[in-house]
Amino acid sequence: MRRPPRGAKLKRTQAPPVRVSRALTRNVPWYVLAGMIFGLFRLTRLQAQEAERVALEKAAQERERAADQPVAVAQVPIVDEDPQILYQTAAIRKLEIQGSSFCQRPSLAFQPPLADGVDYSITRATSEKLSLTGKPHKKWRYEAGPLYLTSIQCGSDAPVELAYGQGIVVATVLADPTIEASERKIYATHTKRLIVQGSGFSLDGTELTLRPTSRSSYEVESVEMAEMVLILKEGKSWAPAKTKDDGKPVSIYVTKIDTGAGEVVMEDDGAIVARVFPDPSGAVCDDSCEWALDGVCDDGSAGEDREVFDDDYGGVFGDDDDYYGGY
Repeated sequence: MRRPPRGAKLKRTQAPPVRVSRALTRNVPWYVLAGMIFGLFRLTRLQAQEAERVALEKAAQERERAADQPVAVAQVPIVDEDPQILYQTAAIRKLEIQGSSFCQRPSLAFQPPLADGVDYSITRATSEKLSLTGKPHKKWRYEAGPLYLTSIQCGSDAPVELAYGQGIVVATVLADPTIEASERKIYATHTKRLIVQGSGFSLDGTELTLRPTSRSSYEVESVEMAEMVLILKEGKSWAPAKTKDDGKPVSIYVTKIDTGAGEVVMEDDGAIVARVFPDPSGAVCDDSCEWALDGVCDDGSAGEDREVFDDDYGGVFGDDDDYYGGY
């Protein structure tokens, strides 16, 4: 094909349409054409099904990956039902609350009510234990009884009520034990019983620490809420031998008392409960009753010439003691 000369004006013409010879289809049977059309339709359908299957598999894989990821779930505080035994006075022992899912600075609600910062402070907080220290001169309860934790709140979350708002017992509060001072006269070995009076004694068991009397020298004969009776063991003495031989009385002090929540140390030297005198020469009976001290045997050995006799608990009506006598 020759190249047109420079500057010649070219004439544009359209390309002739592509025509398919009818001869290509004129001689093709109809059923072949139908098969070709059906094959194309089936191929398209299979491609759509494959795309749908791939999409479903991808979605399932994404769900599996999401399931493997840790899900943040709000932790609800749980308190163990294991009450601690405490005395009323808060300074003696800490209140420890066991459980799980505790936060660092929880807000606690008690029954009877206690105020954080006023009655106690949270001195240590972990996910499993809270340690509360009572403020000076404050009490866990003003009367002996159970202390309930009714709810716990963490931050701005809603308070979690315990036991449907009734609360869980976290402490059994015992009355503060006290000892009544007394200088009752007793003898080193002739006096067989020593009565100690006070308050807050536990019928389930109360232990005293005496000075200078050793624990191996006596047994606890009986305990009431306001009185204990100690009985001297055979061959023992209320005062050590080196302190009773000089003829001077020896004072017995209660230095510690434990009614179930641990030892309470008495102030100063302790509470005096008796003065021990040497056994009188030739004495064969006990005249150390805390009420009488009248020179008459308190154990019934005075004989029939005594109309009635005193005993360690104040005698019977008409005896000359400070509680019933004077007649």
